[in-house]
Amino acid sequence: MEKDSLLEKYNVIILDEVHERHLTSDLLIGLLRDLCTKRDDLKLILMSATINLDLFKGYFEGAPVVQVPGRLFPIDVRWHPIKQFIDQSDKKTHKIDPEPYLKILELIDKQFPSTQRGDALIFLNGVAEISMVAEHLKNYAELTNGWIILMLHSTLSVEEQDKVFDQAPVGIRKCILSTNVAETSVTIDGIRFVIDSGKVNLIKHEPGTGTQKLTEFWVSKASANQRKGRAGRTGPGICYRLYSQEQFEKMDDFTVSEINRVSLQEMALKMISLNLGLDPRTFPFIEKPSEDVLNEGLEVLKFQRVLRSDRGDILTLTALGNMVSKLPVEVPIAKMLVYGCVVDELEVMLTVAAGLSVQSPFTNRSYRELEIVERRASLTSPLGDPFTLISIFREWVLQKAFEGTARRWTMENGIDEHRLYEISKLRAQYRQILEDAGLVEKASAAETGEDDSRQRRIDQGEKRKLFDLKKSQRNNDRRQKVLNANKHFDKILEDKEEEDLEAEKDPLKADVKTVEFLLSHKQRDVENIRKTHKISRKTAEVVRVIIAAGLYPNFSILDPVNKYGYGQEMFTHTRLKPFTQIHPNSSIAQYHPETIDPRQGSDGFSRLHQIPFYGLLLETTKPYICNVMPVPAVYTLLVAQKIVIEDDWSQLSIDDFLELRFRSSTDCRSVLLDAKEIRYELTKGLAAKLVGEAGFSGRRRLAKYIDLLNQSIVEKGIEVAVRRNVHPPKVLTGIGIHSPDGGIDKEEDVDDLVQRFERDQEPVHSAREEELEDQKVLDELRADVMCPPTRDMIEEAEKLKELKKKEIPKESYYEKLLKRQKAKEDDEKTEKKPKLEPLDTMEE
Repeated sequence: MEKDSLLEKYNVIILDEVHERHLTSDLLIGLLRDLCTKRDDLKLILMSATINLDLFKGYFEGAPVVQVPGRLFPIDVRWHPIKQFIDQSDKKTHKIDPEPYLKILELIDKQFPSTQRGDALIFLNGVAEISMVAEHLKNYAELTNGWIILMLHSTLSVEEQDKVFDQAPVGIRKCILSTNVAETSVTIDGIRFVIDSGKVNLIKHEPGTGTQKLTEFWVSKASANQRKGRAGRTGPGICYRLYSQEQFEKMDDFTVSEINRVSLQEMALKMISLNLGLDPRTFPFIEKPSEDVLNEGLEVLKFQRVLRSDRGDILTLTALGNMVSKLPVEVPIAKMLVYGCVVDELEVMLTVAAGLSVQSPFTNRSYRELEIVERRASLTSPLGDPFTLISIFREWVLQKAFEGTARRWTMENGIDEHRLYEISKLRAQYRQILEDAGLVEKASAAETGEDDSRQRRIDQGEKRKLFDLKKSQRNNDRRQKVLNANKHFDKILEDKEEEDLEAEKDPLKADVKTVEFLLSHKQRDVENIRKTHKISRKTAEVVRVIIAAGLYPNFSILDPVNKYGYGQEMFTHTRLKPFTQIHPNSSIAQYHPETIDPRQGSDGFSRLHQIPFYGLLLETTKPYICNVMPVPAVYTLLVAQKIVIEDDWSQLSIDDFLELRFRSSTDCRSVLLDAKEIRYELTKGLAAKLVGEAGFSGRRRLAKYIDLLNQSIVEKGIEVAVRRNVHPPKVLTGIGIHSPDGGIDKEEDVDDLVQRFERDQEPVHSAREEELEDQKVLDELRADVMCPPTRDMIEEAEKLKELKKKEIPKESYYEKLLKRQKAKEDDEKTEKKPKLEPLDTMEE
């Protein structure tokens, strides 16, 4: 609709599953309703199995309703209320009791012989509840030899999730414990018994704090009926509801829509970017969102420098906002990608952005097994979770491309390889999006390897193999797989893992995903990742700054009474949510707590004060900050919107929240002067990128200024003390640098520079600036030196020596595969070879 607001190419539009009420679907429904008033010839059809008919009939006045009865087998509903649920208040105070679920399985065994068809599906509200009940039921299953206990939830690996679709052996039933993902997202054949706890965990945005709160709710009547329906898809079934009929009648008719429980900033940005004159505050949604939540989302967008209010309170995008809105990712990730283009660190930022867009690559069991936890320590980075992602992805790519042992490596380190495949694919997608947006030049044939005859031969062999593998996989998928009767959720993958490890020894047995990886990662791509992801000290500082610029304003202040040891709870205070904790699975909390220890004196001064930036504030049992990256406290000056200089020039207030005290006004002036240089370089580089000036890369100059800042702190012995404003204002006003005399230096922002560059056609960089580039800085930036701990980086920056570069095997995995393929063909001389079809006629 952004390009064709009237959708003139279409006469009929069908929207399915409208009852799910996602943000995007609510927005689309509103846009299409308005479009119907402008086009009499347009037909709009809404489809749903459990639609809120009254709501939609009121929104689309006069629209006809067609009802088609469902085709479910009869389902017997049996009420088994648990006293715990009846007495429970709104706040969860009891742990789940597994005993009622065990009693239901015993009841099934007693009433229905195992020779009869039917597996069981248990709906629980969360991972903790599933784990607790599963352990209890496993003991019963091992005693009776009548059940295989499986789990289904989003934090499992893809392979573990897929096991729920396999068939149980004759005389044995599956019992699947699932979250609400099994309500509509997946369909599991053979379910006869549904056991419904009546509970669900939903993410609810907490207005005023920016917290995503995982909250337990009673399901709606519509969801309860969806769960019940899973028992009647392949035959008559039974639904055991572990709550009373009275409780069922008290439930809401429908699940709370996303627009009434999640943050609205992404939707607001999308609406404004459509250039249809839409204002989120006045748009006629099918359900009006909370005014407080919507206004909070708009303020966050302003904080992120992507939105501004012009005269008359008209919402418009900034130059950065216009570019960010073109990228179909969350604002912080989009900003990282844009800044990555500005400073020529795109390869690394593609990995960080993709890694933060998917679930953690670490498996659940990897946090429970001490051996894996200890082995993985070498992969983690003291610079934080984004750098750990960089390290893991680099090592996996090298294992995949050169060693051919990636599967074993991921298993030994407790990593879900499917998540790394997701990161790999997202990197390619993000690169394509940036190319389409004009932020990155498209790679030439020489860069992609298309002009390399050796690479073309490899690709041709890989495409043939991929075609054969996909054909074989389609045939395998049609065959029903049978579960091992003696292996439950905790050992369900043992046989598969052994098969994978055995197959990995032979390149000819590579699976589809491996071959797809080899096709998408030419040897030059792998070499590029090998070099760019082994980060030097100075490059690491540039990357930290642009990640912080992307995550801003998500930063917190460490509590002064923290103990920085392994297993210690480390409290932080965000701007609007005090007493949060660094998530215990963070690389900082689990492996490198000492790197954020300020080692401050009794007066609070230290050179080592760190400020944790974070990607997500999530409250489960406690409020946690996740995807954490600490940076030196003075780095907040590089990204802050408001800096207030106190009267004596020895204290700076940042965004009315963080206070930095210096021992002298000289120290304060020195740091602020260096910070202003870096702020300008970053702003100028971004403006240059947005106006499309070719050949500009701010990396070297930015790296130089950051290095000068750090050198100045070390050489002058500058120390700071950190303090927080306990009651910061919710809305930031007076943006700029405030001097003690009351003046405000608003600085040139990106929009100002873009307008100046376009108006005056002024080159962003001069020949003189190019001459000032220090070749030594460039050499150091390219040096393959891994980042040391933050404390060592500050105290021993000049002592760091290059580590020995990893020697690349002469024969790559690609060439091994081709050599083995040729040897196999030579050995089969007596066998008639089928003629291969031309590549351009092969199926995808």
